[in-house]
Amino acid sequence: MARSSWMAITMAVCLVCGANAVRAQTPPPPPGWVVIPVDEYRELRTRAGQSPPSAAAAEAAFTRLDYTLRVDGDVVVGRASLVIDVLGTGWAAVPLPAGLAVREARLDGQPLVIAAGPPPTVHLSRAGRATLDLDVVFTPTTAAGVDTITLPASTAAVTRVALGVAGTTHVVTAAGGVVVDRTAADDTTTWTVHGRAATPLALSWARRRADPRANEPLRLRARLDAVAGLRDTLLQVVTTVDVEVLQGATRDVTLAVPTGVTVTGVTGPLVDDWRLDGAWLRVTLLEPVSSTTTCVVRSESRLASSPDVVVPMLRVPAADRESGRISVDVGGEAEVVASNATGLEGLDAGAGAISPRARAFQFTALAGTAERRLALTIARYVPEAVPVATVDEARYRVLASADGSRLVEAQYLVRNNQRSGLTVTLPPGARLWQAMLGDRRLRPGVVDGARVLVPLDAAPAGTAPAAVVVSLVYLDRAGAWVDDASVRLVLPAIDLPVARTGLLLHHPPSVRLDIETAGAFRVTDDLGPFAQPMSAPRPAVRPAAVDDTRSGAPADVVTLVARLRREQTRRPAASRDGEFAFPGIGPAVFLRSELTAEAEPPALTVVLRSSR
Repeated sequence: MARSSWMAITMAVCLVCGANAVRAQTPPPPPGWVVIPVDEYRELRTRAGQSPPSAAAAEAAFTRLDYTLRVDGDVVVGRASLVIDVLGTGWAAVPLPAGLAVREARLDGQPLVIAAGPPPTVHLSRAGRATLDLDVVFTPTTAAGVDTITLPASTAAVTRVALGVAGTTHVVTAAGGVVVDRTAADDTTTWTVHGRAATPLALSWARRRADPRANEPLRLRARLDAVAGLRDTLLQVVTTVDVEVLQGATRDVTLAVPTGVTVTGVTGPLVDDWRLDGAWLRVTLLEPVSSTTTCVVRSESRLASSPDVVVPMLRVPAADRESGRISVDVGGEAEVVASNATGLEGLDAGAGAISPRARAFQFTALAGTAERRLALTIARYVPEAVPVATVDEARYRVLASADGSRLVEAQYLVRNNQRSGLTVTLPPGARLWQAMLGDRRLRPGVVDGARVLVPLDAAPAGTAPAAVVVSLVYLDRAGAWVDDASVRLVLPAIDLPVARTGLLLHHPPSVRLDIETAGAFRVTDDLGPFAQPMSAPRPAVRPAAVDDTRSGAPADVVTLVARLRREQTRRPAASRDGEFAFPGIGPAVFLRSELTAEAEPPALTVVLRSSR
């Protein structure tokens, strides 16, 4: 028993001494280090992945996303630079494009922790613009010798990708974007691609395969469709050039440019660059073409102001056959009176023309080196103002009662060649009863209870303006007609100038009118309408009397006319069937005025005197 106790004590002393020896051999941590328990380290890692404390949330948006990538063996590596705008103060949670394999993130050059998500998110706490740089890596998929990577969709307004591929014999295509540029330097070709917003961008590249047709002699056909516009001495031409390769392949298209022509731009889906060298325009393509391609050439030139004009045309000298057409518009102040064409055939008026004034010509199928020439003789005119619509004459008939009620008929002779309607503004408080356009009854539109919209008939192009009579009948009310009172009569305003205005005013027999203050109106004899359409004879058809309930007149109109007729013996005049027979009751005076301005209501003020 004593021996066992002694051995246990000996082993415990050895273990303690051994532990002290090991502890003495462990060096202390270097300066700047903090040693914490494993549990506390795990808790800090957990907290680092959590969202920041909830404060006032701020809005943020991607402004731009730029990828700079290069193919490095079996992977594609590079950097994605995100421009982020934070609006307001507080924390802003910005989700990153899903699917990015990010190796490292830096915000304005400083390391940044990305929340795992999903989706991966960065948190920004300061307002303004910030740049987030991500080191990314993609693993391309390979199928049939074509490598493809897919960039995830993002909400950035602008997405731009620069993809570098070793060598100069590759072809890059983009699905969800467009290839806009290609540059080569140090045996590396860099392709610039612009992507669409909220759409994944798939980039594919493959080594260009040798085309056996490239060694064959080049043969091609060309079609040129040109549209030319001549204004004064400036001729602008837009030419669409369609090239069809029949044999071989080509990396450029060469066009012959006439002397004095300046090329202002060349566009097309495969156009890489263009250069004008003297009389030759060379358009370089992004890749060799062995089928078809299209480009649009814009050009302009200064021509002499003489009547004889030679229209310059672009040519494709290498074409075995050249076809197409050209349309020339000389504008509304000139007219083509003669043409002299070589290698062209004139088309019928309007066929293939850009406007009714243009002349169109079709190319005769000839070689690109054959002679083509187009000379035009132009007659120029001095521009003059052409009225769109006018009112030759306006005539009013007014039936006034002593209590201030007035029944008014307004007739307008409108000559129109373009306008679709006439706007008539009735006096305040007036109520429309009837509207007619010629012999047709209308239900015109009424705006705000005062503006009446009457549709008009327009004359066909190239004919004289159509003449039509617009008739309106309405009921109005103003101050009572008593002795020594001043009465102001306001007539409708129309949105056209009026050449002549006639007014026949029937007033109560108990008063006489002092017309010295009649304004623009003057008292004259009624010689009848000046314009022929308003003075045309009418069939003698007697409609129902206005004060007859079968006439369909409003109750207040029937009451007004019946009251006035009881004081007179005169009957209503005959009129056309279906047209209101305006009653001529009581004494009348005729007044006339000239040149009423547009939208100006004719008005006159009269002083009433006793007739006793």
